[in-house]
Amino acid sequence: MLEQCRAGDRAAQEAVFSRLYPELRSIAVSKLFGAVNDPLVTPTVLVHEAYLRLVAGERLDVVSRRHFFASAAKAMRHILIDHARRAAAEKRGGRDHRVTWTEGLGAEFAGVAWLDLDRALGELAALDPRAHHIVELRYFAGLRVEETAELLEISTSTLHRDWQRARAFLHTRMSP
Repeated sequence: MLEQCRAGDRAAQEAVFSRLYPELRSIAVSKLFGAVNDPLVTPTVLVHEAYLRLVAGERLDVVSRRHFFASAAKAMRHILIDHARRAAAEKRGGRDHRVTWTEGLGAEFAGVAWLDLDRALGELAALDPRAHHIVELRYFAGLRVEETAELLEISTSTLHRDWQRARAFLHTRMSP
């Protein structure tokens, strides 16, 4: 089906989306839980908006199930960051939305603002692109260590080292 998606087959794209929708929604629920207090940003809206971004070029260009989830998680992250930016730019009452971190990055990050997270991830991407990618795959896509290592074609010990370094970097950049 993914080959058909890369060829631009809309029916295949819809079939992939329908088949993976429950898992995407689960990821969206975990990202929104306690993070965004806005009735316009629901897990369903987040998943559908991510899908629209994924197929914006008229074809879904992914090579595997994991690649699909990594791309979807990245799209969800950008949607949430865009939403936080719009909310912060409002003339009356604009403010950063807070994000509640899961145990994946550590409880020490509870209550970090989406825009602060985006800035820190941007700095991390400039310094260590692989560590940045690991954070996206582990936190935003919800991939396990083994899945992430396989996707990045690195050993699990290298992944653990980079993951620890990324967490330390983010902790330093986002601590008050």
